[in-house]
Amino acid sequence: MRGAVALPLADGCDAACAFVNAEIDRAVVEGLVKRGIKVLAMRCAGYNNVDFKAAYDSGLTVVRVPAYSPYAVAEHAAALLLTLNRHIHKAAARTRDFNFSLVGLTGFDLHGKTAGIVGTGKIGRIFANICKGFGMRVLAYDAFPNPASGLEYVSLETLLAESDIISLHCPLLPETKHTINAETLAKAKRGFTLINTSRGGLVDSEALLAALRDGTVGGAGLDVYEEESEWFYEDRSDVTRQNKTLSLLVSMPNVIVTSHQAFLTHEALANIATTTLKNLDDYFAGAPLENEICYRCLGTGGARNLLPLPRHGRSEQAQLPPQKRWTLPGFRNQPRVIAPERSHGHLRYSFLTRSRILARVASVFCSSILAVTMPVSSTPQYPMMPRYSPIAPSYTPGEYEEARSAVFFSLPGLFIL
Repeated sequence: MRGAVALPLADGCDAACAFVNAEIDRAVVEGLVKRGIKVLAMRCAGYNNVDFKAAYDSGLTVVRVPAYSPYAVAEHAAALLLTLNRHIHKAAARTRDFNFSLVGLTGFDLHGKTAGIVGTGKIGRIFANICKGFGMRVLAYDAFPNPASGLEYVSLETLLAESDIISLHCPLLPETKHTINAETLAKAKRGFTLINTSRGGLVDSEALLAALRDGTVGGAGLDVYEEESEWFYEDRSDVTRQNKTLSLLVSMPNVIVTSHQAFLTHEALANIATTTLKNLDDYFAGAPLENEICYRCLGTGGARNLLPLPRHGRSEQAQLPPQKRWTLPGFRNQPRVIAPERSHGHLRYSFLTRSRILARVASVFCSSILAVTMPVSSTPQYPMMPRYSPIAPSYTPGEYEEARSAVFFSLPGLFIL
């Protein structure tokens, strides 16, 4: 669904709400902002369909629902696996016609098989527990392994080579696009079953189609498709112009395609509604946004509190309300992406970020001592200007003497923390 089609609905509103199938590109973001929209509330966990750079440039705050029901998605992945393996969909269709033949319904025991899980966030870990309940060996791959999960982490190559079932549970990022492609499929165990309840773009559909035809992939259970935005969530049964690749996948006897419904449980829908409304309440109340995701955030307020780069020290800052002041000297050029859910490829406000803050404070302190204890000189070539940070990236070695003098203007910044 193109988000631009729904733009007129935003007229006269302060907030907009969108789902996973809406394409929120730059044109849509700018159209929303032009209509006075201040916050975009996504009713989903994934956000690969949102142009966050455009949102940052336009000052649009974006919030999401990070975890509505990981059990719902993991259980749907298990349902796809069981249906494919035991041909339940075929058997159900036959018995409606009073055909009780067992021909072509033979499956295999899950017990003793190896399941490979790509992405070990909440959903991936729950699916791993389901697989262990069947007595399966579980291998895991994640760019950010979680030692506390108790999973056996291996390389992607090892997982492909040894897994009888591979289930995808990672977000769609530039680094993860087409994780399953012709090259990786060639390294996989022949006849494995592929399950994808995450994002369609993780799989190269043309490569998958070829692998299904030659037996490299024994079966595929897909709740997502990389071009689903034009087809899913609507009745397309009377459309004559069909997506060729999707039509071929749906027609194959060893493929099951569901319409991105893994999340669809009563509990998940209730959680989505509750969290979305809370996100909006927090925004308009000025409360911290724990579910905000932004392209480049400073402070705790996100995109709505971003300001132009200060150039003349704290005098201008003092005239601003407290929530819009810079809270850490010299930290203005450091990106921060808020992602509450630890998952593959996510940058998060973690130990690494806190370490950077402490290092910056220590650097300011040492520079201050240096400025106090050593003589200061200035030259006409470098006119002195008060800068909010003495260690801003704009300084060069040739400006070192100036920087030592400028440190006095930032000493009060040590006490803001």
